[in-house]
Amino acid sequence: MGVHSGPVNRVTDVNEKTNIAGSGINVAQRVLDCGDAGHILLSAHVAEDLAEYRHWQPHLHDLGECEVKYGLRLHLFNLYKDGLGNPQVPEKLRRGRRKHAPAVSVRPLAAARWTKVVLLVALVVSAVALVISSLIFLNRAPPTTVSRALSALAAIPEKSVAVLPLEFKQRERKCLLC
Repeated sequence: MGVHSGPVNRVTDVNEKTNIAGSGINVAQRVLDCGDAGHILLSAHVAEDLAEYRHWQPHLHDLGECEVKYGLRLHLFNLYKDGLGNPQVPEKLRRGRRKHAPAVSVRPLAAARWTKVVLLVALVVSAVALVISSLIFLNRAPPTTVSRALSALAAIPEKSVAVLPLEFKQRERKCLLC
């Protein structure tokens, strides 16, 4: 059994069936995935709440961290007492994935170092490209069409007449009273 406390929402799927979803369900499933048959595993969040009660304190056993899906590390506790739960360490934690760390219920893995380097290089290349394109844009010559238009305007005398051909088109008149 995997136990976690977090947000859970009621959703309706395309077949009009009601279901539940949310990070509370997802993390509880990841906690469950770390255990074996008979285990009652708790996330650190739930274990902190139960530790407030003297009755439960002696039955909470720190298992350390377990890496689960999407690189999350969950700090887990095993709950067992006379005939309740499984006192054995889960197989997944026995295989070398056990790490003691401060009690943080869900903690993402640190980003790989090479991704930080790639992002830094991409940022530098983008900055250089922006500077070069700005310099090219600011130092460009005016377009030739503008210079031609300016020279044509200068050639026109102050007083001039423009003659345009006119075409007469007969329009059909509609009589509104006819």
